[in-house]
Amino acid sequence: MEYIALKHSHMLLALVSVLLFYTRAFARIKQLKLAKNKLLFIGSHSVDTLLLISAVALAVMLGLSPHNQPWLLEKILLVVAYIVVGI
Repeated sequence: MEYIALKHSHMLLALVSVLLFYTRAFARIKQLKLAKNKLLFIGSHSVDTLLLISAVALAVMLGLSPHNQPWLLEKILLVVAYIVVGI
């Protein structure tokens, strides 16, 4: 039961993270006041942190290792790329 709740939380956090990423990107491109909104900035980073924590918790719960699961290594590399693009 814990696995299902964590899985769904992770998926919801992923969706919210992407929506906030595009919202911030659009606001910066259009030079809107929203781009400098501190609450949006903190919220976005908080969601990303929770997303990462839930991903690690899921991997540990399922006993997954990036060395044995190539798709997990790819996801980790994509998260790093996401962070770099966000900066």
